Amino acid sequence: MRIEELLPEDLREGIEGEIEIPEWAFMPDAWTWTFARGLKQAQLTTETVWEIGVGTGIVQILLRRWFPGATRIFSDYDARCTKLAMKNLTTSAPLEDFLKGRDFPLFGRWNLVKSGRNTPPKADIVIGCIPQVPCPKNVVLGEGDTLAHYYNAEEHPGHNHSLGLGLVEDLLRQAQGVALPKNGRVILNLGGRPGIKRLTNLFVVCGYEPRVIHKEIVRQHAQTDLRPLAEMEMSGEHRFEFFLSPEGKGCIGAMEAAHRLSLRESVYHYIYVIEGRLA
Repeated sequence: MRIEELLPEDLREGIEGEIEIPEWAFMPDAWTWTFARGLKQAQLTTETVWEIGVGTGIVQILLRRWFPGATRIFSDYDARCTKLAMKNLTTSAPLEDFLKGRDFPLFGRWNLVKSGRNTPPKADIVIGCIPQVPCPKNVVLGEGDTLAHYYNAEEHPGHNHSLGLGLVEDLLRQAQGVALPKNGRVILNLGGRPGIKRLTNLFVVCGYEPRVIHKEIVRQHAQTDLRPLAEMEMSGEHRFEFFLSPEGKGCIGAMEAAHRLSLRESVYHYIYVIEGRLA
């Protein structure tokens, strides 16, 4: 498909070409555009930026247009994605862009910043929009695009799986080993379902000074199973935050949100782009 037909109008300027999106890859949506708008405000001018979970490469295409002076590293848990992103990059920019040597794909499977015996590169900034729902028992990771929606909680040590933030917590801790101390920071795209106070507190606990760069309210993705969050809520561990309207009115919990989704009714939640600087 044409990339300019996929992009929202406010992100379309200067971007054109073909983009391939197989069934197993995440289809860019409101999450993607919220993340992109936040990154655009972050002014990633000359830094080395490592994107964890590159997917189709759509964010890389935008970053290369907006910040041609930055060096871009990218990887993914699904080894197919890095190859796909590289292919999409080659069809959305002239050859001279590649001759500048600022695209550095990390091929193979990267579990956050780890990949077997490979030594992770250093970066000024680690960015990512990664899954925030533990994988339900009835879902097989790797089938369809499930890797874009869920994560295996058993692979990641942490205390925040009950909030859907165990993978995020692990990334925040691992990123400290690759982020350069002088400018070290992370920029993550996070669903507001646990509430903004819990999100920013996670950054603080992991050793960062957080600030919200950008936020939007979006419709809950219909294909993401909210039952794991609803079960946590039923046990009394946490209450999650959803809304009945795109204006953020009518706050409801995960149990009611899951029920409404089962009836094919719309529910909404915030997305926050949060920057964390090493404290």
